[in-house]
Amino acid sequence: MAIAETFFIEFDIVLIFALIAGVISLRLKIPPVISLLFIGMLIGPNVLGYVNESSIGLLSEIGAIMLLLMVGVEFSISKLLSTGLRAILVGSVLVFMSFLVMYQIATELDFNFITSLYIAAMFSLSSTAIIIKVLEQKGMLKRQEVPFLIAILIIEDLIAVFMLTFFSSLNSKGIAGGDVIGSIIFSLAIMLFSYLVIKKLFEKFSAVFMNYQAEENLVFFSFALALGMSILASLLKLTPSIGAFLAGSLIASLPNGKSFERVIKPFTLVFSSFFFLSIGLLIDPKAILGSAVTTSVLIASFMAGVFIFTSITVYLVSSNGKAAVLSGLIMLPIGEFSLLIAKESAGIASINLVGIASAAVLVTTIASSLLMKRYGKIYGSITGFVHPSTIEFARSASEYTTKAIGAFEPKGEFYEVFARQLKISFKYSIYLAIASVLILLSGIFLGTSISIAGFSVYLSSIATGIIVILCIYPAFRIALSIAKIAETFSKVTTWTTSKNAAVKITRKILLGAFLMLAAINVPTITNILKLPALFDLIAIPLAIIGIFFIWNGIKDIPRKMKGFLGRHVDIFNDEIVCEQNDLVCLPKALKIKK
Repeated sequence: MAIAETFFIEFDIVLIFALIAGVISLRLKIPPVISLLFIGMLIGPNVLGYVNESSIGLLSEIGAIMLLLMVGVEFSISKLLSTGLRAILVGSVLVFMSFLVMYQIATELDFNFITSLYIAAMFSLSSTAIIIKVLEQKGMLKRQEVPFLIAILIIEDLIAVFMLTFFSSLNSKGIAGGDVIGSIIFSLAIMLFSYLVIKKLFEKFSAVFMNYQAEENLVFFSFALALGMSILASLLKLTPSIGAFLAGSLIASLPNGKSFERVIKPFTLVFSSFFFLSIGLLIDPKAILGSAVTTSVLIASFMAGVFIFTSITVYLVSSNGKAAVLSGLIMLPIGEFSLLIAKESAGIASINLVGIASAAVLVTTIASSLLMKRYGKIYGSITGFVHPSTIEFARSASEYTTKAIGAFEPKGEFYEVFARQLKISFKYSIYLAIASVLILLSGIFLGTSISIAGFSVYLSSIATGIIVILCIYPAFRIALSIAKIAETFSKVTTWTTSKNAAVKITRKILLGAFLMLAAINVPTITNILKLPALFDLIAIPLAIIGIFFIWNGIKDIPRKMKGFLGRHVDIFNDEIVCEQNDLVCLPKALKIKK
């Protein structure tokens, strides 16, 4: 009974302080996450000691599940596809570059491999919930840059779920390269299975359930599905919140997914508050002060990196300098996924990452909120510092990137050619597949031989020969389609802003040579940077793109040389002119000047 009384007393304290945190966030116009983390730290065992983390451990787990359920409900494959290629590329590049830089910094700070992986993952993700809340409080939600940034955040959330799946499949016994690859494959397999298999079964079951759409039924159905998927994730030795995210994604795929979102949102907000409070309870101010230098270096490196990477990539796809700088400032806060990853590191990482992640949430959110309104002055300072030739180069690069990406988007040049040729290749591939089956059947059923001109020939050989001859045209059409796709890819990726033919050819060949050289040296670079062997695979796309640039440049040389000779050697283009009194018999094709 005493245990129950203690639990309810501490639970009541948590509710009161959660209310206080909500009031503080409204008064100070800050995201609730900040006040919840701070209040959690204040009442936790490391400061005032009003509440122990174990007292609300179950509530925090439920809070994490509800938080990921809500993220999943707001995410859907259709929403991902609607973000466009630009958002997918920018989001992926931002996460990759941030991960790479933060991993390198973590290794330089003498953290071991696994701890460096956790730090890099934590500091490669921006917070969708915090950023939207800050923009709302600043009255900036209607700016034209915001929809694009939200699309980027959707991509980052999807990558974050993959990271969380990956880390929850690891253990504390150490990790080898094969373990990393195995965990990645396992993570992808789980997500693909959920989307492709469970989704089909879920749609059939939900069709029956949809006949009873009372609000309480929607709530019970959502929570039951979230908890069921969480249990399944636990059985697979994954974090339960992954199952909740997948459950939310399945709900989002339903025709009335918005109804589910509207009904369960109040519940998820309440339970997710317990999650952030429970994270606050784990924060030890003394430990943070003890590692203040390390924490400061990590936070400062992340803020500098994400600002630079976001500003550059957004500028490359938009050519708008002010929007790029503002985007870099908006994307500073880290949030819920970083905290979840930090929590997964307990007992595995060599340092308590929860405190570092929590401090990073506080610092990055406050910094973003303060700097956002000053983006104009920051943009002016940057343009005043950068040399004009660098600005001109950036404009040229932005023009190239915008045109190249546009070619891959719907209605773009490469997209249209690829879709058309893929359809043609698929049709003729069916012919080849049928031909392969016929050759196999002929070997089984036409095993007898006949005599032709004194030679014994198997009927299966005759049938195979006829089928192979009939396959020449389909195979030729498939090869032609592949050639057209490759040619179009080469064309759109080697486009240059220069109007000088010689400069265009030189740029293409030099850039291709640089990419090939980079591909050759990728293993050396990954070894110097102490990166996992998995990063050696980067050499493959670099080499392929480098080959395309070199080939496109070399291919243009004969055409440009012909044009050069045509302008400078008269015999290639000038007419042959004869006078009327010439004594030579003139061909009728020659024009006579009278």
